[in-house]
Amino acid sequence: MTQSKKMLFPFTPLSVAVNHFIRNCGLEGKLREYTLKDRWDEIVGEPISSHARPDTIRFGTLYVLVDSSAWLQQLTFLKPELIRKIENNMNENIIKDIIFRLGLQPPSRS
Repeated sequence: MTQSKKMLFPFTPLSVAVNHFIRNCGLEGKLREYTLKDRWDEIVGEPISSHARPDTIRFGTLYVLVDSSAWLQQLTFLKPELIRKIENNMNENIIKDIIFRLGLQPPSRS
């Protein structure tokens, strides 16, 4: 961009301003967490998403609530594959480990 155009358009693009704001306020982690929760069904697929939900991310560990001990055990075996799927979908290596915990209410059968 030439100097004269810089003088005519001294504005910062909104995307740059928003990214700067998110970084300065320390909201990057929460934004990643929200994005992961939003994409969960797409990342893990229907059978898993109906029995497990992401809860929070702390220091690279994803905590997932599961509705039964059987699913908790099954997901424990699938942990490396789930981490790979998250990494591929999010385009960054934000999850180093997953901890599964009982706590999700099973879907209602109405």
